[in-house]
Amino acid sequence: MNDNSILEPFKLYPSLKEKLIENTNQYFDALAKQSNVDIDLNRKLNKKYNQELKHLEKINKEITKNNVLKAFMIVLIVLGGITIIVGALLHLLELDSVPSFVPLLCFIFGIAFIVIGIVILLTVVRNNKKQLQTKKDKCEAEIRRQKNNIITQIGPLLSLFDYNMPAKIIRKTTPLIQIDDNFNIERFTYLNEKYGFGNILDKNVSTVFNLSGTINGNPFLFVRNHVQNMGFKTYYGSIVITYTVRVRDNEGYHMETRTQTLTASVRKPCPQYNYNTYLVYGNDAAPNLSFSRNPSGAKGKNKEQIEKLIKNRTEDFIKMSQKAIGKGSSFTAMSNGDFEALFNCTNRDNEVEYRLLFTPLAQQNFVELLSSQKPFGDDFIFEKRKCLNFIVSDHTQRYNLYAYPENFYGLDFDLIKSNFVNYITKYFEGMFFDFAPLLSIPLYQHTKPVEYIYKKKFNQNYTNYEDEVLANRLGDECFKHKDSATRAILKTSYIGSDGSIDKINVTAYSFKGEKKIDLVPMTGNDGRLHQVPVEWIEYTPLENSSTIGVKKVDTDGVKMNSMSNQLRQYFAKFNSDSKYHFERGLLAFLTNNVYNNDYNDEDDKQLNQLFDSTIVNNHKKEEL
Repeated sequence: MNDNSILEPFKLYPSLKEKLIENTNQYFDALAKQSNVDIDLNRKLNKKYNQELKHLEKINKEITKNNVLKAFMIVLIVLGGITIIVGALLHLLELDSVPSFVPLLCFIFGIAFIVIGIVILLTVVRNNKKQLQTKKDKCEAEIRRQKNNIITQIGPLLSLFDYNMPAKIIRKTTPLIQIDDNFNIERFTYLNEKYGFGNILDKNVSTVFNLSGTINGNPFLFVRNHVQNMGFKTYYGSIVITYTVRVRDNEGYHMETRTQTLTASVRKPCPQYNYNTYLVYGNDAAPNLSFSRNPSGAKGKNKEQIEKLIKNRTEDFIKMSQKAIGKGSSFTAMSNGDFEALFNCTNRDNEVEYRLLFTPLAQQNFVELLSSQKPFGDDFIFEKRKCLNFIVSDHTQRYNLYAYPENFYGLDFDLIKSNFVNYITKYFEGMFFDFAPLLSIPLYQHTKPVEYIYKKKFNQNYTNYEDEVLANRLGDECFKHKDSATRAILKTSYIGSDGSIDKINVTAYSFKGEKKIDLVPMTGNDGRLHQVPVEWIEYTPLENSSTIGVKKVDTDGVKMNSMSNQLRQYFAKFNSDSKYHFERGLLAFLTNNVYNNDYNDEDDKQLNQLFDSTIVNNHKKEEL
């Protein structure tokens, strides 16, 4: 891979994608080999399993037909009863217009309908129901048996899935992008002390995902936050009023009763929750430059529409340059009108560094990226604050970034592999096109970070970002107040460390919901004022604090799964639910549910001994 190809990311991507798919297939095949899963046997088992599912589907269709027959016979019986009643009325009334034999026919047909309906219900329908239910029960039991067999057979493969699989495959695919196992304290300190990137202190924002690493040695961090804002919700209520009016018709005046539904509404504060994902990237290039740009509007447009957009916006940039000269401003539009129109950045504060950053090659890269409709088009915000760059794309908001092992679970080996390859491909695609605006700037690729020397010992072992991610993985039900009626935003703060264990305070911010009723006065058509009750929820803030321990464990998800029984027994003394979570080399567990003492060195020593004794007895996992 040469430098020129790296500096043209849009052209580079197809070959990278091809290489990624190849590596993903190799990685999965290596997992399959390590698991010793018999692929042919899995295919045979799934073939039988799918045949049973089709058999069950056929039985359900027969059951539906039998139920339709049952309903038809019930209708026939009811129709027979109605026919008999009609015949009886005709016989009693002795109408001249009705022949005398009609009531007799009604009796005959009515009785026939009832007899036929009852006989078919008691014989055909009942027997079919019993036989079909027996067949269904046997088929479902066979399906459960076959499914359990497949789970047992494919289980060794599923147990090898881990959180860091995408990172391993991407590392192998390109040396350009290196992904960390977790967002460690060294990486955070580098971003913090060198670039000013800090912790998120807002109690309404909690980190639920992060992914750190480097691009050509320069640090990046993906962050997904769970955000709570106070919005408003409209509640509705109604009553029905009855009143009388004096109405005149051909016969004179009379009183008429009327009804009216009165509907009222109230608008009240209500907590709202959403997720926000963004990319942070640190680079020393153009350190005095700040700007922001929003999507140009080219997304979804054809070539002619984009050309029209560029033409109109180029004229705007020329006018802005002319006005800037008159005002003594430094703003000057570039000669490349296509770039200016599509990049659409008017608030840059350093024209010299702006041109230093956006060289002709960078401009060409952006024109290609922003005018293309595939795979995502121009869907991103790009903000530069001195040495920190922020990318917020629409596609990343919707992407499943978590790479949970459960994402890949299934029964059918071929389908599992297909889903695995598709997931990793989409995962890389979304990530790469968040990187694409940064990779489009050659100066970013040429600017290497100066080696950073840490001058102090770190107090805490792990970052607040990882602490919040792990707390959210444990689930807000572990932390929020018992009276909570809403989700909780989890914020963490460092308490202290005992060896490799960080003690972390988790504060859960949620809301209590209490029903209230407002009486809204409304005038009805009767001319009177009525009080319409509208029920709404009053949300009162709640806080609840808990403590967790966070520890780095030099193992993987496979070995952790093999230790699940021992770990549950160990953590039972800290919390009654034996609650813990492990991913990406980090272990988090509740400590203050039933545990009344400070977690200490002795506790850490016992946990280390548990890991050491178990890991020593396990085979070392093959490097993939």
